[in-house]
Amino acid sequence: MPARIMIVSFAIPDPGGSPLGISTHILARTLQAQGHEVLLVRPVLPQWLKRLGRRGRTRVPASYELDGVRILAPRVWMLPIGRQRRWAATHAARVVRLTHGPLVRALRPIMDDFQPQGLMVRQVFPLALPVVKLAEKRGLAVVGTEQSQDDLEAFKAGTPSTQIFRDMAMRLRCTYAVGPQMVMYLREQLGISNAKFVPNGVLPPTPESLE
Repeated sequence: MPARIMIVSFAIPDPGGSPLGISTHILARTLQAQGHEVLLVRPVLPQWLKRLGRRGRTRVPASYELDGVRILAPRVWMLPIGRQRRWAATHAARVVRLTHGPLVRALRPIMDDFQPQGLMVRQVFPLALPVVKLAEKRGLAVVGTEQSQDDLEAFKAGTPSTQIFRDMAMRLRCTYAVGPQMVMYLREQLGISNAKFVPNGVLPPTPESLE
């Protein structure tokens, strides 16, 4: 049954067709070919666009379409993504504090307008928490994918940051990982029992896959 599916990711190609987040774009095109209505949402930091100057504003407009896929790029004043990654292992609570509120405020009107039936985050930390918070109020489940072993290994077993990551992941219906080793790490090292394997992280987040 066709569904409205919203995918949130920091990595989505820009109008110039950059390779950034190409797997997310392929997933969206695959879902649309199956008859689903798909919206990609790419939170963008204004401070990053400012560094790019006029080229940045034309490179990543607030709304654009790429190969028939609708993409929204809301401007979100939050902690820069590079710092999010550097601080993840030791200052996860601070990362959450500096990203959660801005993401909720940016994503709420988009969800209100699009009314998704399926939701996916393409990076558990720190996207899962704000998306789940908004989804729970709508009675929706959320699935997530992890595609980088390096990102996961920033979270070491037994640390406060790992507990924050685990709490986020366990609020998802399931966390898909692109390799068996990543699934084992999620389950055995981080205690995330809902981790599952999916090749290339490409699994349609349809209502059927959320059951």
